[in-house]
Amino acid sequence: MNRATVMEEQVRIEKIMSGGQTGADRAALEFAIKQGIPHHGWCPRGRKAEDGLIPSRFKLKETPSAGYSQRTEWNARDSDGTVVFTVTDQLEGGSKKTILCARRFGKPWLHLAAKRPGADHAGLLRRFVERNQIKVLNVAGPRGSEAPAISKFVTSTLRSAFAGALPAKRILRALIVDDEPCLRNLYGAILQGFQVDDAETSEQALRVARRRRLDLVVTDFNRPGRLNGLQFIAAVKKLHPSASVIMASGSASLSVQRRAIRLGACACLTKPFLVETLLAAVDDGLFHPRSKAARRH
Repeated sequence: MNRATVMEEQVRIEKIMSGGQTGADRAALEFAIKQGIPHHGWCPRGRKAEDGLIPSRFKLKETPSAGYSQRTEWNARDSDGTVVFTVTDQLEGGSKKTILCARRFGKPWLHLAAKRPGADHAGLLRRFVERNQIKVLNVAGPRGSEAPAISKFVTSTLRSAFAGALPAKRILRALIVDDEPCLRNLYGAILQGFQVDDAETSEQALRVARRRRLDLVVTDFNRPGRLNGLQFIAAVKKLHPSASVIMASGSASLSVQRRAIRLGACACLTKPFLVETLLAAVDDGLFHPRSKAARRH
């Protein structure tokens, strides 16, 4: 079974928001100016930044407060979605607060870490924008003094995502591993937007995994073959460290689910589950990898 719904040739955003701080904020605003994308955002009263005053070429509005918290909150509130760039997986300070604000306002968010092995940062950002129909994108991350490499990471990712540097069509690939053909067909129908391969046994699945790039793997715990669900998760994560792996089972204990999470699964679902539960786990795995430890249903 193969299903493919490809992304549009160009994913467009209408405006970029940011707070004007050195580092990630400035890199996003500079990118917007160079690409002719309108930009705006909230900055602290007095246009305060760690290097003095935010340059006047950045068209930002001042908040009533001279502190950074109100700026962070209002940019998350007034955008359609937020992307937070960091160098490592660690979320600290303003970057962590930005995500907390996005959650509080019910806005979608994405965390991209430069040192996450094998991650397709630009592809994830494009899909995040497309899936959530984001027109106004809030960009945040550490200041320049805390992460000197962050500006280059932000600029290269935004350029690849929105300035045509990616291939015209980006296909997300999924692998379904289950011994019930009807479930494999059902998963394939649910996962619109993915090119889907399926397998009955772990051995068949690993042959596929060795031949193809994978963005998503949905695997049962019990199925024919030499490897159980946990052994298979370990093997597929070794081949594809950045792939999102979801384990689905009708009988796995809580301790087994915890072991699956430790091995790299982003979610453990208990059969039967709702379609919306699977889609939420897929979105969390692709866009919010740090939330994986909480995804047990």
